[in-house]
Amino acid sequence: MIENIERLFSFRRCKEMTTSLSSGECFSVGEANEIFSANQGMIILLPSRSCISFGFSFSVPSGCYALVTSHGRDIDYLDENEVRSSVWPEGLHFPYPPWVRISHLITKQSVVIDFEVAECRTQDGISVSITSSLTFRIMGDFDLDEDSCLVKKLVHEVTPEGLYQKMKVENDKAVRALAKDLIHSEIFGIRSCPQEDENEMGSFYLSDDSENFADESIYQMVKIRKGENANDFICMRLNQQFIPIGVEIQSAIIRQISLPAGIQAVVEEKVIISTRNEQEKNKT
Repeated sequence: MIENIERLFSFRRCKEMTTSLSSGECFSVGEANEIFSANQGMIILLPSRSCISFGFSFSVPSGCYALVTSHGRDIDYLDENEVRSSVWPEGLHFPYPPWVRISHLITKQSVVIDFEVAECRTQDGISVSITSSLTFRIMGDFDLDEDSCLVKKLVHEVTPEGLYQKMKVENDKAVRALAKDLIHSEIFGIRSCPQEDENEMGSFYLSDDSENFADESIYQMVKIRKGENANDFICMRLNQQFIPIGVEIQSAIIRQISLPAGIQAVVEEKVIISTRNEQEKNKT
C-alpha cells in the first residue's frame, strides 16, 4: 500500500497524449489510420489532390468517417433503403466519376488530450495547479444510431481549433469548481492512480451537502448521482456541453496536482505516514 501511495505522487503519463487538436493532409486514404495513430491530436485529414481517382470508384478506409463532395459540394450517401447519411461508410464505392471524391476523413479513434489548469484556488485559499486528461471520440456512427450530421458540423463549423478552445474553457471551469470546494489537504483525493491501484485509492467521493458547494450546478448534479467520483463527475459535466455538438467525453482523469512546494511536501508526508500507521494497525 505504501508503494502505491508513493507511486501516486510520482505518477506520470503512461500513454501518448496531446495538448492540441488539428487537421492535416494525406497523400493516400489508405494511410489515414496510420497518420491518426501517429499524430495524437490530429482528428481530420484532407486527402490531397493526388488522391483523386481517374477511374470510377473510391474507397473509404475503416476506422474513419468520410465526407464526399461533387465539384466541391457535399453530397450525402444514400443506402439501398434510401436512407441518407452525411458520412459515407467504409469500403469501395462505384461507379462514380472522378469529380466525386473524399474531401475529409475524420477519425473514429479515441483521442487523449492534456490540459493544465493553473492557479486553482482551494476552499482555504491555496493556489494549486491541476493537470487533467480527457479521452474523447467524435460521434456520428450510424451503427450506434448517432446523427451523422454532427460529423459535418464538426468539420465545417466547430473545427479542430474551435473544439480545442471549447474543451479548454469547459475543462477549466469544471476543475476550478472542484478545487474551490476542497481544502488543500483534501485536494490529492481527486487525483487518479495507475489503473491497478484504483480500488485502493484515487477516488474522491463528493459530499451531498449543498452548503459545501460554491457552484449550485455542481450540487444539483451530485444530488442526482450521489457517490460519483471526481473523474466521472467532470466527465458528466463536460458531456452536457459536448454531446450536443457531436463529441463524447469518454473519461476524465486528474493526472497531476501541484501545491506550493513547501505545502506539497508536508501533505505528501502526512498521507504516507497516515497510510503506514493504518497498515501497521491492520497487522495487529
